[in-house]
Amino acid sequence: MKRLLALLLLLALLCGCSGQTASSEAPPPAPEEAYVPPPPPEAPPEKPVEESEPEPLIEVILTPEEADGLLSPGEGGIYAITTAEELFAFAVLVNGADDARAVSARIENDIDLAGLSFIPIGTEETPYRGYFDGGGHILRGLTVRTEGDFAGLFGRIASGGRVENTHIIGGSVNGLNMVGGIAGQCQGEIFACSFRGTVVAAGTHAGGICGELGREAPDTDAGTMRQCAANAELTGGSLTGGLAGSAVVGSIVSDCYARGSVTVDAQGESRPEMIGGLIGYANGEISNCLTSLELYTRTESRMVGAFIGSLESGLLDSCYYNLEPVENWKGVGDASGDEETPGLRACTVEEITEGSTFEGWDFEEVWSIEEGQNRGLPYLRVLM
Repeated sequence: MKRLLALLLLLALLCGCSGQTASSEAPPPAPEEAYVPPPPPEAPPEKPVEESEPEPLIEVILTPEEADGLLSPGEGGIYAITTAEELFAFAVLVNGADDARAVSARIENDIDLAGLSFIPIGTEETPYRGYFDGGGHILRGLTVRTEGDFAGLFGRIASGGRVENTHIIGGSVNGLNMVGGIAGQCQGEIFACSFRGTVVAAGTHAGGICGELGREAPDTDAGTMRQCAANAELTGGSLTGGLAGSAVVGSIVSDCYARGSVTVDAQGESRPEMIGGLIGYANGEISNCLTSLELYTRTESRMVGAFIGSLESGLLDSCYYNLEPVENWKGVGDASGDEETPGLRACTVEEITEGSTFEGWDFEEVWSIEEGQNRGLPYLRVLM
């Protein structure tokens, strides 16, 4: 009996060892892990910001015969313009015939141009040579959109042409080169004109009033700008200024001011140059002028000045600029060192709103200054 019990005990021990060996070769499955939710799906790539499409414009198409039928010269051969259609007709008349380049016109009342695609008066081939009097009235909503040169209310004003007393509010002028609120290029005279709106040049020569004052090629021809004001948001490349992109040798700029902003946004230019608060490049006489605007560059630029980008041999006399928004820029971009340019003074906000600051300015006939008008800055009497 004892022997039987011992045998049974031995068998039980052998079975136990065999079970341990099997366990080491094939371990029992691990307990089920806690549920982990899958990661969220990857966010879709950010869509590029799409620029809003400009509002569609109505194109006013007139034949020369239709334009001639809408207009008839009055006393002294001057065309009286009272409607948007008549202004379009005048542009067709000037641009279509050599003998019409010197015709004169006068605006008789405010005109609403909003929603219309305007064709500049005067082209490179047929520049305007006449006398245009805005009558102190307002052209509202002028819109010029072109992929070519010479963009503005006037594309090109030739020597002998004169534009005066013309005011644009809510303007939008877009072009390639020679882009300005009043004129793309002027070899004649611009007097007592103002522009408020946006000016964009995809190329060079952009200004709140005039893209290029005068002309350098093929023959040098100067222009004149007096008692004009721009309050514009400008975007351009080389030769961009709050008032004019450039003023060539012999040109005259007097009693003018610029407000708003100038932004250098080079499109195809690796290093744009000659950008100024008043004028990008100046080689003429600039007197009694003022700027108070912001100046930005989105790319590496050369010769950027709070007042003038590049001053070749021009003369500045009694000119001033508000230092606060442009304190990182010299008054003249290509001036050597930190010396002040003769005839130009940087002012604090307090100084630039004080009439006694402006030496030699005519505050009886030309300028005025008072709190609540033009942000306290001097303003032109002829524009009020």
